[in-house]
Amino acid sequence: MDYIWDKIRELRSQYETLSEDSLPIDIFTFMEIDLRLNPIPFPSLYNRFRIDAALTSDFESIYLDAEQYDLMESGPI
Repeated sequence: MDYIWDKIRELRSQYETLSEDSLPIDIFTFMEIDLRLNPIPFPSLYNRFRIDAALTSDFESIYLDAEQYDLMESGPI
């Protein structure tokens, strides 16, 4: 179990957004600023392919299920 926590601490130290001790994290900041991924809402991605997200082949963008994207963008209810 210590190995897992060590890996978590290592990952969190690499990204400013993850180094904060507050939950939930701002997933859009992490995705766009830290990982430098451009989000692309994809209508019915989950319904058609049974996945919530997919990276583009150039690793510069990420397709997100449009409905989930809208929910995430609006923040917690």
